[in-house]
Amino acid sequence: MTCIAPADMHRRGMIGTKDMAQGDVRTKMVRGAAGLLATKGVEGTSFAEVLAVTGAPRGSIYHHFPG
Repeated sequence: MTCIAPADMHRRGMIGTKDMAQGDVRTKMVRGAAGLLATKGVEGTSFAEVLAVTGAPRGSIYHHFPG
């Protein structure tokens, strides 16, 4: 079974630029939050810090994590 990485999917035309960009922002936010939570804990981490670390716009929280 062959696994196609997201970058390969984009090059092969399997995923649009908009879809890729949205996935990148969400992934950056999750990774940034995980790093902050691992070092600062839940009480010491804020949404503002996650946004600052990832460079994501404020509305990204509500767009990518509506629940």
